[in-house]
Amino acid sequence: MKKIRTSILIWDYTGDPPEWNGPVCLWQSFKQCNGDQYSLPAMLESNAESVRKKYLEFIYQFGESKINGKTVIDHLELHKDFSYWWMTLIAQKDIIQFSPHIYDILKLLVAEDLFESLKIDEIVIRSQNEKIVEVFKKWANKKDIKFNSLSNLKVKLKLFFLSVKKTKLFVFSDALFVLIKYVIPRLKFSLSKNNNCQHLKTKISIIDVFTHLDPLSLKSGTFSSKYWTCLVDFLRQEEIPVSWFHWYFRHKSIPGITIAEDHISEFNKNERVQKHFLADRTVSPSQIIRVLRNWVRLNFMAFKIRKARIFFRPTGSNLDLWPILKIDWYRSFFGVQSILNLFFFEQIESFVKKLPFQSLGIYIEENQPWEFALVHYWKLYGHGTLIGVAHTTIPFWDFRYFFDPRTFLPGSKHPPLPEFVAANGPDAIEKLGASGFPKSKIKELEALRYMHLNIDITKAQLLRNRVLRLLVLGDLVPAITNNQLLFLLKCIKEYNVSMSVIFKPHPASKLIPTDLLEGITVSKETMDVELRKCDIVFTNNVTSGAADPYHIGIPVIVQNIGNGINFSPLFSRTGVFFVNSEKEFVIALKKISQMKEFPRTSFFNTNMGIPLWKNFIRENINSN
Repeated sequence: MKKIRTSILIWDYTGDPPEWNGPVCLWQSFKQCNGDQYSLPAMLESNAESVRKKYLEFIYQFGESKINGKTVIDHLELHKDFSYWWMTLIAQKDIIQFSPHIYDILKLLVAEDLFESLKIDEIVIRSQNEKIVEVFKKWANKKDIKFNSLSNLKVKLKLFFLSVKKTKLFVFSDALFVLIKYVIPRLKFSLSKNNNCQHLKTKISIIDVFTHLDPLSLKSGTFSSKYWTCLVDFLRQEEIPVSWFHWYFRHKSIPGITIAEDHISEFNKNERVQKHFLADRTVSPSQIIRVLRNWVRLNFMAFKIRKARIFFRPTGSNLDLWPILKIDWYRSFFGVQSILNLFFFEQIESFVKKLPFQSLGIYIEENQPWEFALVHYWKLYGHGTLIGVAHTTIPFWDFRYFFDPRTFLPGSKHPPLPEFVAANGPDAIEKLGASGFPKSKIKELEALRYMHLNIDITKAQLLRNRVLRLLVLGDLVPAITNNQLLFLLKCIKEYNVSMSVIFKPHPASKLIPTDLLEGITVSKETMDVELRKCDIVFTNNVTSGAADPYHIGIPVIVQNIGNGINFSPLFSRTGVFFVNSEKEFVIALKKISQMKEFPRTSFFNTNMGIPLWKNFIRENINSN
């Protein structure tokens, strides 16, 4: 009797799949129409803990893998006791900004387990993502399974040109372009002595990114930061000498480094005992030479460990992840990231070694490459306590904050870590602890960025006798916001939902098409004002703004989309409504309207008096 072939269709589109005689694997959608359809986004969320653990294990084991008797970490030693490994995109694991393709890897890990359980003998894939097509093809060949991509000529040509754009040559040319772009505007400042910090008489250095500034401060010339909020006022009132080092970040309010320097000069005119600097303001000829020399070294290092390609396979898996992660590999050693990392390495050493002894260093912590260089040189030049501030939320899938637990075992090679990481509330403490991060290094302090949430909101007889007031929070990425608004309009029209809708756009977002704002009021008020007036908040699954209403007890509905990772800070939290369809949205509204109360959750520490911060600073100034 002839065996019936079990063919699975992998459908990598947002629309409904075609009729298929067999199981269907939905790559981008939560929508499941029958028992033979499997949503990989839904399955990933159901197995979140085990999949995250598996990926962290893979990264740890990659760094510890040996080539010619030495680990990858040791092969990449850029400076004594500092491995370039921690600056690579592979180790950084930034699933939002630099490596969104990690989401594909997570779904691949889920798909592999699914295929093994279904005992399939044929894979048919319809996708325009050349990376996952190649991974599935290799996996099928390894398992001796029939493979068919069903791609037409147009798709195949597109896949070819996309793959060409990810070659070493293209990455290398991009790096040269960025080298020139980075150096030219900074060379004109290189002869200036305004950035000299050798004669400073400060006790504290604070390092951040030159963004999240209060718009009024740019007009008045008096420094005010949404990163540090009332901490700035405390330091100023106590007349505590502080050196502020800001990394330039191009954005709408400060589109050029010259404009940034003008603002820095204005801030310094209005300060008594504090001093502001652009940390990356200058580039000297000698630094350029060292960067180029180290770039050649990185290229040579990458050549020496070229056998590392065999390690792009998680333990116990037949998935070869090289087609997906090779772009991160190329960028880290030959491309834009390598150039920027090497400049950060040079510029951080330049200002840290010139500083007089600093009792305390405070920096914005997101576990980015420049931070590891800062920690390394801070300790090398003998300064005092250093604390990294996890200034915003820590989403479940923000791999930058999570490591395999073996990373912190005695004798293990781990990234340069500060003495403490500041956790801004119970949620951050819980997540950092769950990551395997040493609890002795976690310091609970106030959430400086969330002081506006120190408000009391009472919703008596919440939604029963009047029209609902729904606050919609937009995202920085236009496509995400547009999708969210389109989804909401469909809910209102298809289910005849009656409510008042207020839309709060992201401060740095572009204009929204007017047809998506039909019947919606665009807010010009601050977040805390809108939170006082609304009944329910509707967000996408990317924005960190979902934590604001959750903290003060306002019910939150989150749109969960399958073509992007669920980066909501409320993922895995109770009392949140994650919806994947218009019907689920309406059901969530009904459930909320029947609830009697919405308790505050104490997500953040929002004591306006910041006693924890004050005590921490005073203790470190007095003890060093």
